[in-house]
Amino acid sequence: MLYHNDTWQLQYHQGAGNTDIPAFRGMDRARCPITWLSIMGLSGLFEDVRLSIATAVAWLYEGRDGGFEYWPDGPDAPSRVHEGRIENTAIVGDNDFMWHRVRPTGDPRGGMVRLSLDAELAREGEQWVVRDGGRRLGAFGWDALRVSLSWKALVFDDDADRRRYEAHADDIDLAEAVRRFDADLRARGVAHAWPADPVRDPATIRLLTETYVRYPADARAA
Repeated sequence: MLYHNDTWQLQYHQGAGNTDIPAFRGMDRARCPITWLSIMGLSGLFEDVRLSIATAVAWLYEGRDGGFEYWPDGPDAPSRVHEGRIENTAIVGDNDFMWHRVRPTGDPRGGMVRLSLDAELAREGEQWVVRDGGRRLGAFGWDALRVSLSWKALVFDDDADRRRYEAHADDIDLAEAVRRFDADLRARGVAHAWPADPVRDPATIRLLTETYVRYPADARAA
């Protein structure tokens, strides 16, 4: 089993679920931190400039763990679980809106290895070997690997909608995002002194998180 850096507890216990990182006209992960984008998406204040993204997740392994829990009827409804013998299956969803999380997979005590973004997985005989630069981190049989593929595609209403995106018409910038947040916070009776770099300001991120981020009810209780 593989895990990245010090996130194994989140991966093993799965947290309270998540939605995928959204993108907006003029603001995406190439321009903004993903935390800021996630809050924009959960706030509901930017639907007029949100990009529609379809996501397909496919499972390409024969293990029993590492399935998929999701809330297709909304975060206040019961979740559904896709797990067990799910090899060669896929789920297509609007994961920017649909809460979901990976089911438990592995444990450091079972031989998980610490990865960097440069780590590679290669086949050697009957084993899969994890290498990081010149270091051999570990070797695993096929039954110990969880392999899934996430595929995403932008979806447009028509050719005119696609051309508008490609021409960057109707894009928004950080100043407009702050203006919308500020107006909504003031309507809620909350005044905030906006710093020069709000997307990386801990106090600003904490305030926006407390105001706009909610989790599925049964995930919070788990």
